[in-house]
Amino acid sequence: MDPHFGSRQYLRDLIDAAHERRMYVILDVVYNQSDDNWFYKNDAIAALARVYQYWIALSDCDGFRVNSLKHVFPEDSRKFCTAIREYAESIGKDNFLLTGEMIP
Repeated sequence: MDPHFGSRQYLRDLIDAAHERRMYVILDVVYNQSDDNWFYKNDAIAALARVYQYWIALSDCDGFRVNSLKHVFPEDSRKFCTAIREYAESIGKDNFLLTGEMIP
């Protein structure tokens, strides 16, 4: 872990402090940084969703801005976002925000 980026506990403390001030925290996530030929297999999408579910549980964040969504097949994005939304709802985050970068 690079100390310049802080620690998991620092992230949690930051988000807790924001929540105390009635602020929401949206994390910028990247699950594809490639060209338009990129694709995921179903098991890879599920594994990737579990990684980001872990970060929801760890940080208590309020949403994700998904970077480079335009490079992911729509069906793969749907599977990923559905898994994230269902997980967030299962832990009581009924208003978890998912937004994606689609600018060409």
